[in-house]
Amino acid sequence: MPSAQAQAVPPPPAAPVAPPPAAPVTPPVAPPATPANNALTAKTALAAGDKAGKAKDWATALTQYQAAMNAQPSAAAQEGIANAQYQLKSTGDAYEAYDRLLKDYNGGKSKGQATARLKELAALTGYVSIRVNESGAAVSIDGKAIGMSPVAALIRVAAGPHKVDILKDGFTPATKTPNVSAGGKEIVDVQLVREATTGHLVVSEKSGASVRVLVDGTDMGAAPLDLEVAPGPHEVVVRSSSMASPAQNVQIVRGETVKVELSAVAASAHLEVTTSDRKGIIFLDGKPVAEGAFAGDIAIGPHTISVTLDGYERYDKKISLADKQTLAETVTLKRPEAQTTGPVAEERSFDGIYGGLGLFGMIEPGGNGNEIDKSDGSCDQLAATSCTKPSPLGGGLMGWFGYAWHPVGVELFLAGEYDQTTPSATFVGPTSALENPLAVGVPRVEQFAFLRLGGMGAIRARLSFQSERLRGSVAAGFGLAVKEMLFERDSKSNSGGENIYTDKSGHTYVSPAISVDASIALRVSPSLAVALGAMGWFENAGQNLQSNASGSAYIGSSSVTPTPIPTPSYHLASGTQVFIGPYVGLQFGP
Repeated sequence: MPSAQAQAVPPPPAAPVAPPPAAPVTPPVAPPATPANNALTAKTALAAGDKAGKAKDWATALTQYQAAMNAQPSAAAQEGIANAQYQLKSTGDAYEAYDRLLKDYNGGKSKGQATARLKELAALTGYVSIRVNESGAAVSIDGKAIGMSPVAALIRVAAGPHKVDILKDGFTPATKTPNVSAGGKEIVDVQLVREATTGHLVVSEKSGASVRVLVDGTDMGAAPLDLEVAPGPHEVVVRSSSMASPAQNVQIVRGETVKVELSAVAASAHLEVTTSDRKGIIFLDGKPVAEGAFAGDIAIGPHTISVTLDGYERYDKKISLADKQTLAETVTLKRPEAQTTGPVAEERSFDGIYGGLGLFGMIEPGGNGNEIDKSDGSCDQLAATSCTKPSPLGGGLMGWFGYAWHPVGVELFLAGEYDQTTPSATFVGPTSALENPLAVGVPRVEQFAFLRLGGMGAIRARLSFQSERLRGSVAAGFGLAVKEMLFERDSKSNSGGENIYTDKSGHTYVSPAISVDASIALRVSPSLAVALGAMGWFENAGQNLQSNASGSAYIGSSSVTPTPIPTPSYHLASGTQVFIGPYVGLQFGP
């Protein structure tokens, strides 16, 4: 016997066997149309029609009989069609079917029935004669297609009202509703009309004034005016050299007429044209009107401005002016490309209105003449051991605008500024037995802040020189400056005490002032340039601008006994004030 350890090992599963490929499915092929096949089809359809007829399913029977007739015409199929249409109450179609049965097949197997029913149906039907003025139109009666015009045969229909539809591309559909009497004939005469592709617009001026009609900005002729326009929205205006009407919006519908009556009133616009060098012939709508400069009232509407000068390119511009509109044009003529690239290029003009804006920074190299500035190096006027005297620093915003007659311009200059200086003084107490301790005070450091803000207005003259891309200019003028000064002193003793004294009561001075600047500007467009420059600002603060003295100033803290310190009146600023500094800005102008 085999041991318990030995066990039968089942054989490995067999690998799956792929099924044989399926044979390609070939779609059934319809048998060829042969007389034998047609006869079989006709026989099958006839049997199906007879079966449906016995079941009184005359709609199915009619379909089957018509299929048999199409496969192989026969008396049986024609008789089946006639009987089915008779049962379906299609009197007109039944009459035609019985009539064909008698004519083509001598009535088939039921000649007597066919003859009787034909006579019966003749009393229930009549004829329609359809006449269409256009050939190729689709004709239908009661939704059933009859054929294309011209319809030569009379069409047998049931007595009573009918609907005749005639359709042809490019023509308006037509519908007629003849009422056919039994045994009678109704003639349907149809006149097809081409479909309209446009609408009709009639425009007149209320008072009968002599004006032109503009549709969507295009002159269409004199009012009154009848015209065909495309369907959709349109803007209509009447206009002459001295009159115009408000614009009226109309909606044109294809094939419809819209009447518009407009009222024209007196209207004009003002045009000014100036050449940069006052040279050149100015043309308006092709007619010369001036040399160098033109100003006058002209008709509203579109115009063309032209300027010519020997040696320069012709200038042309189309404009459109509304009622009471004023338009000013400054024209700078250009030399032809071959000449402008030469060593001597024509200088651009600077005539006209100009202006600018700038941001500036400034220092006061000589100081502002405050109390510490007035001291010598030993600060003896303050009885201090040493002093620091930084120059005032500040900045502001300035702007100017004026009018230039190249190369000189006259302008109004306005500016606002803020500056400050923060000197300090160090006191070490009495340095000799002869010094007054009340004047010197305790050892301490005093930090001062002289703050100033205000502005200037001036009338200046500007001299400019320029190339095609660069413009240099200098400006100078006289005006008036107004300044307000504030004062603060922060005293800190060596022993830790502190006193802050602020004088905000306001100290104002008004002074004559001088403004100067020089700049170089890079033109980035015909009317805009970026400028870099330096400016100077001069005024006088006088000799009496002083802070208020205080008799109650003490240095002390929670741990230090308050000690009085001198708080005299300090000079805030004195003498001539000289500000200089760089600026960056934009220049506007021709």
